Amino acid sequence: MAIGVSLFGLASFVAAFSPNPETLIVMRGLLGAAGATLMPASYAIMRTTFRDRKQLTVAIAVQMSAFTAGMALGTPMAGLLLEFFWWGAVFLVNVPVAALTLTMAPLLPEPRDETARPLDLWSVALSLGGIIAVIFGL
Repeated sequence: MAIGVSLFGLASFVAAFSPNPETLIVMRGLLGAAGATLMPASYAIMRTTFRDRKQLTVAIAVQMSAFTAGMALGTPMAGLLLEFFWWGAVFLVNVPVAALTLTMAPLLPEPRDETARPLDLWSVALSLGGIIAVIFGL
């Protein structure tokens, strides 16, 4: 999770001060990839932290509520930022949140599965090939 948050914060900062459209496009791609690592990592942390099924259910509900509120408030908040600041401020909002998350990350338990098997690269390659074929076909 720390790697994903670090990349997300760094990409947000670079995107805010992008000197050209190419840099902005690459940073938006990196923001998407880094952001995609955060949800599975947060679920793993919640699974480790909340052993009781009811507590885990409440934790997931709180996370989904925050996610939904963020989606609902994101567009109006971006509009306000664009009204009073320059366009890069939309990306700079992420930087303090990423910094706060990184400072709090050492307090979180690290999810470990002692019975986990090593990564099966052949399965990953086949899955990636299948997903790419479906996307290309569509």
